[in-house]
Parts: sequence; C-alpha cells; structure tokens
Amino acid sequence: MTTFSKTEIHLQKQYKGFCKTPLLWAETLENQFTQLELPKDNTVHYSGTNINPMMYLGKRAECFLNHLLEKTNRYNVITQSLQIQQDKTTIGEIDAILYDTLDETYLHIEQVYKFYVYDDKNMDEGNETLNKWIGPNRKDSLK
Repeated sequence: MTTFSKTEIHLQKQYKGFCKTPLLWAETLENQFTQLELPKDNTVHYSGTNINPMMYLGKRAECFLNHLLEKTNRYNVITQSLQIQQDKTTIGEIDAILYDTLDETYLHIEQVYKFYVYDDKNMDEGNETLNKWIGPNRKDSLK
C-alpha cells in the first residue's frame, strides 16, 4: 500500500481542482479572447515537476498545465515559459506556443489563473467590462 504525505495529498487535490476548473465564458469574448478547452485527464493524478508549497498560484497552475499538455496527443508543445528580453531586461513572457494536430494550427497560450474581483465602480478604466475585473492591489485587470 502506498502512503502519501499530507503535502502530496494536498498537491493531488489542487491538481484535481485545476483539471475541473470551468471556463470563464462560453464563446469569444469581446471578439478577441478565445479560451482553450483543456484536454481531460482521466487519471487526475499529478506526476510532473516538483512544486514548492510556497509557489504562487499562477506558477503552480503553469506546472499543472504543462503536465496536462504533455499527456495529450492533440497538442505538441513548441515552447513554454519563453522569456522576451530587450537589452538584458525581461519585458514579458510567452506562456506557451502549441501546435494543434487536429486543426493543424499554432496556438499562442497566455495562461491566466489568479484571483480577480469585479469592480463595477472602477471609473478609472472606462466602461470596458474586462478592465473592471481587477487583480491584486488594483495593479492589473483581466484585459
């Protein structure tokens, strides 16, 4: 019989929750954003890269996504976590570029897995709905 530590049990529950996270919207949002419907993990067991218990939610979700994509036959991972630099300064990161073998297309994936709060009184951002979904410390918006 295999015995798992409390940390391992907790990690497996988090991965299971990640796999069951529903999409935020059903169709293309504001004619720009289409969500990737993740492949199903029938095992719902995480056996990927070790995760530090103090790792931020977004980085943890990236590890889970990478693990899930490695298990699928539909998507070929071209690159992940590609740093974009200018004059030795990181100015951004591409989370993933995939090749969809079913549709024969390339996909640029920007993963957003964090907490946002909807602030309908956020006048600083005008009337755009996506700008009213704000992140921690009001430093970013969903858009």
